Amino acid sequence: DAEQGAWLREVSAGDRPKILVTGSPLYVDGEHHPCAIEGGGTVDAVVRDPAHHYVAAIGGDIHNYQRYPVD
Repeated sequence: DAEQGAWLREVSAGDRPKILVTGSPLYVDGEHHPCAIEGGGTVDAVVRDPAHHYVAAIGGDIHNYQRYPVD
């Protein structure tokens, strides 16, 4: 929702490296699921923004191990 999106953007600011742990995986079975944020943008766009310094995004809710390289 919009409030969670605003929170994610707020905690994503800054130069420190970050890891996102989410219940909505951004990739499932090789398919991209960017996870829309109410009011605009996506979780994937926040994580991929170089200014936010994310080093990994770990998604849950899938009941088998999947790993994909970053393009």
